[in-house]
Amino acid sequence: MTSQSELFELLSGELRATAIDLEPYGVHELAFPITVARLVLDQIVSAGQKPLGGDLWSRSDDDSYFSPTGENWYINLPDAEAPADWLSRMRSKAEGFIDRHRSDSRSFVTFVLA
Repeated sequence: MTSQSELFELLSGELRATAIDLEPYGVHELAFPITVARLVLDQIVSAGQKPLGGDLWSRSDDDSYFSPTGENWYINLPDAEAPADWLSRMRSKAEGFIDRHRSDSRSFVTFVLA
């Protein structure tokens, strides 16, 4: 699996600047505002990486902490599936998840890569 520091290196400086380190919450992941999540997904895929899922986190009303919502998306690695078919299926699942939460400005998304 790709580490979060490797994920960070895949991204543009603009997207890196939006990343929230969840280490203080006991999680070795980066979270990104839902408003840029599709851009993060695009850059991950453009770099040849395979996103396998992600979790939804919420920022508190007073901006003092983040907490997991318990919502997530995931997809298995392709077995006999053609890579293009898997990519299409993964994008559909990930983008659907992102779009369902796009209206909540307090939502942040993590990404797990193969």
